[in-house]
Amino acid sequence: MHTRTVGTTTLALGVLALAGARPAQAQIKVVTSLSTYAAIAREIASEKANVVSIGRGDENPHYVQPRPSFALQLQRADLFVSTGLDLELWVPALLDKANNSKVNTGGPGNVTAYTGITLLDVPTSTSRSGGDIHAFGNPHIWGDPINGIVIGQNITIGLKRVDPANAAYYQQRFDAWKDHLLRALVGDSLYDPPVRKRTRPTRAARERRLEHKRRHGVTKALRRRGPEDD
Repeated sequence: MHTRTVGTTTLALGVLALAGARPAQAQIKVVTSLSTYAAIAREIASEKANVVSIGRGDENPHYVQPRPSFALQLQRADLFVSTGLDLELWVPALLDKANNSKVNTGGPGNVTAYTGITLLDVPTSTSRSGGDIHAFGNPHIWGDPINGIVIGQNITIGLKRVDPANAAYYQQRFDAWKDHLLRALVGDSLYDPPVRKRTRPTRAARERRLEHKRRHGVTKALRRRGPEDD
């Protein structure tokens, strides 16, 4: 698995930017397939949700071992976030065991993180002769911080869908997180370029401009006159 270190570091800065103490009580339960998605979901949902990740940060996302406790978490979840491609091939079995229509594929609480992201390394052939391939493209989408913003937006949409009473809160949290992430990525000077002040022309400059317009108007009037006017 190859990801860009700079992109991952910037995304981590964005995730940590809004971090703070959160109450233990939560209104909705969010389960994610990967720890990166959980970190983003925590920043957006904050105290409104209890967020847990099935996969650990040091685990290969291809080979997470399903456990009965994971199925129980999904059974109680209001929102489930996964990549949505052929990365977490262990997800369908867990969803089947959980039997929770809310977070199952197509349910209101099911969020696919890749939605809206242009995938790289899309194969021209699905032949296995060259080894294992990802049929839809590279599913390791979290290395690019811009992709991280899209992932955050997808999570926000899901949160608003399952908890519409707090929709404005989730949107505000997402907007603030996105702002922090972009500032960390490009720097304040590029994110907020200085506004160039318009200087007021001097009296002499205004008079020259009026004189130019006056002469130009007279010239145009003379050009419009024909021989019969002479």
